[in-house]
Amino acid sequence: MPRRLSTEDLRRILEESDYELSNDDRDSNGGDSDLQDEPDSDISDQDPNIFADDNIYDPDFEPGEISRSNIVTDDIGSDSPADNLSDIVINSPRSKTSRRRTAGEIMQLTLQEINDIDRENGWSQDILPLSRQPYNNSPTIHIQGEQSVVSIYRRILTDEVLDLMVTQTNLYASQLKQNVNISVHSRMNRWTDITREEMLKFIALYMLMGIVKFPTIESCWKLDTIYYHPIFHNVNMSYNRFSSILRCWHFVDYEAPRDQNERLYKIKPLLNLVINNWKNLLPPNECIVIDESTMPFRGRISFRQYNPSKAHKYGLKIYKLCTEDGFVWNYDIYIGRDPEIADLDKPGSVVVQLCDGLLEAGRIIVCDNYYNTVGLTKYLLQHKTDLFSTLRINRKELPWPIRSKKIGPKKDEVVAQQKDNVTVIKWRDKRDVAMISTCHDATMRMSSGYRPILKPEAVLYYNERKKGIDVCDQLSSYYDLKRKSLAWYKKIALDILICASITNATLMYRKLHSTTNRKLRKTVLQMQQEIIREFLQLNNASDASAISLTNSPRPSTSLITIQHFLYKIPWKEDNTIIRKRCHGCYEDLRKEGTNWEIAAKRVKRVDTECLQCKKSFCLCGFQKNHNK
Repeated sequence: MPRRLSTEDLRRILEESDYELSNDDRDSNGGDSDLQDEPDSDISDQDPNIFADDNIYDPDFEPGEISRSNIVTDDIGSDSPADNLSDIVINSPRSKTSRRRTAGEIMQLTLQEINDIDRENGWSQDILPLSRQPYNNSPTIHIQGEQSVVSIYRRILTDEVLDLMVTQTNLYASQLKQNVNISVHSRMNRWTDITREEMLKFIALYMLMGIVKFPTIESCWKLDTIYYHPIFHNVNMSYNRFSSILRCWHFVDYEAPRDQNERLYKIKPLLNLVINNWKNLLPPNECIVIDESTMPFRGRISFRQYNPSKAHKYGLKIYKLCTEDGFVWNYDIYIGRDPEIADLDKPGSVVVQLCDGLLEAGRIIVCDNYYNTVGLTKYLLQHKTDLFSTLRINRKELPWPIRSKKIGPKKDEVVAQQKDNVTVIKWRDKRDVAMISTCHDATMRMSSGYRPILKPEAVLYYNERKKGIDVCDQLSSYYDLKRKSLAWYKKIALDILICASITNATLMYRKLHSTTNRKLRKTVLQMQQEIIREFLQLNNASDASAISLTNSPRPSTSLITIQHFLYKIPWKEDNTIIRKRCHGCYEDLRKEGTNWEIAAKRVKRVDTECLQCKKSFCLCGFQKNHNK
């Protein structure tokens, strides 16, 4: 009488041998006759990507003849351990006799049968050279000649984009004043419609905040010597005005009827305009890269993502399509659901959607293992597009040597199989590296570097091309200006208008002004500086003493030391004297408990002020305030 195995021992043996039962095998004998009442049994097919009908132990069997009714187990709850693998009893339905197999025999027979199944499915170990899809779309840059930094950027931030922001911001401000009970002391009571020039100034100041870091937005306008920056005080935009524009900054009429299923309606019009300007600026080359980025965001929103392995655990997932050098050509935000295309899974559908307008031209798509499947490669081959990337070994339709964790090459060896112009490779470096390609075979080549290593050509090609997304994210992160308190759609707006657009303009400028002299090449910082000077009308400013935009005869604040002095307030053009309330006297009355309206009427009006404090004082008030 053969020794029976307990349920736990059988489960362990099946897991070690990568044994998995298919739905067809279970159904062929009327269900799980021996284990169907076991509440804790997890031998069911939980991973649909693992092989289905490849579980043949006897060489006389045909696929599908093994079911759980053929495997003798103990009664439920038995804890008797098995001594060795030879205690597995397999009942052959053909010979009607029991037969024991050792572990080596079982593994050998299983691999033989599985290799036969792989050959039946079209996979071959004979690797042939693959031909590339002919590339028939030579890109041409849409702008030619010596273009300045600002002119390139203004091709992205066009008048149409500015008019959209100006119109919707003014509309939202008027709706806010009508529908919300605004306090008497609110800065919104002093709202005036914004103009296109003021919107450019608003964007330039936000760029400056990314270069000159302050803890809060209010700190940019402080007169304290720690924070004092003269540009913010001389561009004719106060902190109250900047805050009002930021509060009302909108891109769509939120009261207009809309599709309730559209979750990006607040940013969709701006997103479409800017992305279309990117596409018109520079068509991608032969190779394009697809990957995702994360924008930090911890607010309450339905499509916020959580990934504990990332530096920013909470945020919005953004799909990007870039060129090899980092130019962002397409941009899409994950909203909790991905598009679905027939015969493709959701990640594959994302790839096809991002490549809208780029297929049928013989291009090469590079992406990581999240998107790649055998089905996607077949779909792209039908549309004259090649693909190569890393690969997850538990994907469907892969041959056994690729998806198996036990069967694989030794160090620096390669296992490869091919089917219908699709090559799958598993190469052992410090760990297993799986690749799939429609334009590479299993050719090995020495890598370049300090220590050359023999690697598959597909791996080397992937390392050279995949850096596009990383370059884009790196250039965009140097002078990041997004703040924690911003609404999600305003963060997206800053990302596409400043971070991504400045990066695209920089790369475009380098293409138009390609030179071997590194001193003539523009960096992202230099690009932002020139744009800020142009938008704030500081083109002739060589130092801080020339930044004043008024014709005031006052000495520049950059030349004033930390000492404070009283100066006469300049007269108006019609020779009338300007008088202001004394700040020192006003503060004294308020400390005595006087109401602000009464204090404003009783305080002295003087024509002198302290340039360092930017406040008016009488002589007595100046001495009291500065002697403290």
